[in-house]
Amino acid sequence: MPTLDHGLGEVLADVLAASHRLAPREIPALVQEAGRRLGLSRAWVYVADMQQGELVALPTVEQAQQLADGCAPVLETLPVDTSLAGRAYRTETVQLAAVGDRGDRVGWLPLVDGVGRLGVLRVAAPALEQSLVDRCQALASLTAMILATKRAYSDVLAQTVRRRTMTLQAELLWAFVRRGPSEPPR
Repeated sequence: MPTLDHGLGEVLADVLAASHRLAPREIPALVQEAGRRLGLSRAWVYVADMQQGELVALPTVEQAQQLADGCAPVLETLPVDTSLAGRAYRTETVQLAAVGDRGDRVGWLPLVDGVGRLGVLRVAAPALEQSLVDRCQALASLTAMILATKRAYSDVLAQTVRRRTMTLQAELLWAFVRRGPSEPPR
């Protein structure tokens, strides 16, 4: 593994320290701030929906409040089968796009916990050199770990990955089976 510098250890230590008491609705802001400190213009977290057909942007604090109030905010979604983000998710490899909407280079990094694919981290910067991509991979690994630990205790994350209503029978079945390779049974 290449040597990572530019304050990466300090940034990751701060993210890890903040994650212990972090509400899941605060994950996007934490990742955005960490990305900014690493030299990114922006950083977004997308999680795979329950059917693994779409990647759904984690809601902002305001959107999470709407979810808690019973409203359905419009969250950005990307198809797993036909998008560059989906390719990063499916192949568990970093994917780089030419130029984003603000003139930044955009990269998609898989969020993986063990053998379980959780989603992708979208990053944007004026230039995505290999050293910055390496730092982003470390942030993606820590983000995946935070998502994996918060997933079992979060209505926000559960509502984000659930894109369709479930029948009572499906709810009962889902409560007794593993939700994914990385989540322990209940």
